[in-house]
Amino acid sequence: MHHAHGPTPVAALTALAVILLCGIALSPLCRRMRQPVIVGEIAVGLLLGPSVLGQLPGDLPHLLFPDEVRPSLGVIADIGIVFFLFAAGWELDLGSLRGRGRAVVTVSASSMALPLLCVAATAFAVQAIHPAIPAHDVHPLTFSLFVGTALSITAFSVLARVLHENRLHNSPVGTVATAAAGVGEVFAWCGVTTVIAFAGGHGTGQIVRTSIELACYGLIVAFLVRPVLHRLANRMDLAQHHSLALAVVSAGLFLSAGATAWIGVHAALGAFAFGVAMPRHLDSATRGPSPRLSSRWALSCSPRSSWSPACLPT
Repeated sequence: MHHAHGPTPVAALTALAVILLCGIALSPLCRRMRQPVIVGEIAVGLLLGPSVLGQLPGDLPHLLFPDEVRPSLGVIADIGIVFFLFAAGWELDLGSLRGRGRAVVTVSASSMALPLLCVAATAFAVQAIHPAIPAHDVHPLTFSLFVGTALSITAFSVLARVLHENRLHNSPVGTVATAAAGVGEVFAWCGVTTVIAFAGGHGTGQIVRTSIELACYGLIVAFLVRPVLHRLANRMDLAQHHSLALAVVSAGLFLSAGATAWIGVHAALGAFAFGVAMPRHLDSATRGPSPRLSSRWALSCSPRSSWSPACLPT
């Protein structure tokens, strides 16, 4: 049997079709209940996973999603999230954020501080009642901070989907919320890195290394990648070199997402940052804004269907 027609590709494609169809099936119900479509997609992930489908006889999750195809589905999910958050960063109105830096930082810090304190205190109380919950070599404070930090991280992709579905992503509230979520993503993953470093006995060395790498990445994107993208956009006629531009930007997008993943931060942050660095005016012929061309090219770069990787089974 040819490798391309082997059981693994067939099972992966079939599983992807099942996920898509289930996500589409729940979309009308979500709209009727006046809920974002992504809520139904998350529900599909829970229904198709061990939490619901796994409780039925026959081990149905393993039959639908064998172990050998789950890594492939994970890669597909990551690619979908990367493209979507790239589009969210590209559509972010940076002009509306001028003079609102303090508000963005305040919203981001307060949205993380309250759940962090509440969850950390709850985790500390739970392990005091049930000492066997954390591992014997994990300090109670480390366990509480890890749980609190992990649960205080904003679901960046979910927030972006909700704002887009309600057409709030370009509003002042939506812009501030998106920017605050991006800042909070950096703070949260730095917090996770800090807790893991202390739990693993690495001390401050790992924390300093991650902070330096993240700062270097931000400087490279701001002072190298963004000017290069602007120069390419000014020199390249997208009407004639559409495929070339799409390939170049997609390659840069994957490199940016891979860089943040390598640093230890989620790849979605790198995709969002690359989208923010993209020039907003892409019509080189007129050197001015071309909304029709820009929006059409954005559709080619990002998935705009009602499905997102959130409906992958958990």
